[in-house]
Parts: sequence; C-alpha cells; structure tokens
Amino acid sequence: MATVENPDIVAATIPSSTSVSRSIRIDRLTGAANYRPWQIRMKMYLRRLHLWAYIDGSKTKPDNNDPEIQAWQDKDFEAQSEIQFHVADSLMYLISNQETAKEMWECLSEQYEKTDTIHAIALFRQLTTFHMQEGDDFETFLQVMALTPRTRHQRRLWIHR
Repeated sequence: MATVENPDIVAATIPSSTSVSRSIRIDRLTGAANYRPWQIRMKMYLRRLHLWAYIDGSKTKPDNNDPEIQAWQDKDFEAQSEIQFHVADSLMYLISNQETAKEMWECLSEQYEKTDTIHAIALFRQLTTFHMQEGDDFETFLQVMALTPRTRHQRRLWIHR
C-alpha cells in the first residue's frame, strides 16, 4: 500500500550536538487554527538552527559597508527560507513582500495572534452561554462544561442545586 504524503507537513532535519541528526515533522502554517502550535515548533526549530537571533532582533543587520553584512544576509535568508517553507502556499502572500525574517515573523504574528485572541473570546462566550436543552445528553453537557475553569465552577453550582 502506497503512503500519501500530506502537503501541509514538512519533514525537517535538525542538527544535533552529537553526530546523529534528528528528523522532525512540522505542520505548515495553514491559518489561525494551527498558528499557536506552529509558532512554538518553529521557534524551537529556528533556535536549534541558530537562526532565532535573526527573528527576535538580537542579531541586528549591520550597515551596508560593514564586512559582516554578507554573512548576516546569508543567515537571514536562511531563516526566511525556513519560514517560507513552513507556510502553506495559500498564505504566502502575507510574507512575500517582507524584507527580513524578522518582518515575516512579525507579519504572521500580527495576522494570527489577534485572530487567536478573538477566537478564544468567542469560544469562551459560547461555552459560558451553553445551556442544556430538553432531550440533550447530560454526559455530553458535562463534558462541554468541563472545558473552561469558569464553566467547571458553574457546573459544580448547577449540580449542587
């Protein structure tokens, strides 16, 4: 039986402090739904490749006449490539005009961290206004109510009435 490759997962090889390299799989960023796990995995991956300093700003771009400019540009390009390779084609427009890896990262962060917060607020509102209707399964109702700390408290109050 042939295996079908998922185009939204990228296999990456991470150099190790030992002579053995490890392969990991990082899902491509496909939108707000997987932004947070993607962000965490990519940060660890870029740190492992010694590229995170180009994104967090601790390795700043030298002046154009500085002899280190070419080395900086090469490493920044490497970081840009890793980000682009781990973003779905449908989202490439978000980062295609960014000049540096830091700008790419910030652009994605601005796009999805707001959405992530809005999504969390909407979900919280939905959960806290969820009411059991006649004919609903009580076990399912309790499972849904157990998802947030506030609703766990409401559940205890509801059970003890």
